[in-house]
Amino acid sequence: MKKFIQHFVVAENQTAYALGSGELKVLATPALAAMIENTCMNSVKNELSDSETTVGTLLSLTHQRPSKVGQEITVETEISKKTGKLIDFSFQVFMKDVLVSEGTHQRAVVQIEQFLKRI
Repeated sequence: MKKFIQHFVVAENQTAYALGSGELKVLATPALAAMIENTCMNSVKNELSDSETTVGTLLSLTHQRPSKVGQEITVETEISKKTGKLIDFSFQVFMKDVLVSEGTHQRAVVQIEQFLKRI
């Protein structure tokens, strides 16, 4: 399968300190999760109709290394399986050539209007 790659730079508002998930000014795991979800979402965006989007349904990750503000983070995703409306991804996150995170993510294709009616 083809890899999809996006680059991010860690911002001050993405630190554990800023998000309240920790006391240090390093990339917060919730911010890392958002980078991963964003990359997976964008990797399939062009395959959807204008009335569709994807929503995250499952995320399993390890956060193995700290990243400081200003550090470039590279997220590499790959589709591992498609089952109906579900898309399973595997991913790896790097800081230069150092592995920062890896895991799996699942997204579901939804009709935007129908999905929003459920709220």
